[in-house]
Amino acid sequence: MFVFNGYQTTDTSFPSILRSSLIRRMTHKATCQTCKQFSTFSSRRSIPTADLPPILAVNANVYNEENLRYWLDGRRGERFLGPRVEVRGDVEGVDDVECVGYELRVNRLSCVRS
Repeated sequence: MFVFNGYQTTDTSFPSILRSSLIRRMTHKATCQTCKQFSTFSSRRSIPTADLPPILAVNANVYNEENLRYWLDGRRGERFLGPRVEVRGDVEGVDDVECVGYELRVNRLSCVRS
């Protein structure tokens, strides 16, 4: 079980994690317009596939061995990152019928510590 944005899921594939970060549920506190009480509200970002960007830059945050292990292959014998990923947008809480494909490219930066 994996918890992302406060919701449990069993799908820990890269496309699922990427989609969950783009189309995510958020909670925020505000004053209710009806009762004037301070309340917690939840909302969900909805992005149609046509509005997804043509290029995504993803920071994998790999700065130590533990973070690197997360990105490596090995989950149930499958590859975590393939050469291509498809993401489906969201229209008012419903999966969009269209999807967009992204080619994955890796830039490795060397850090010199002084």
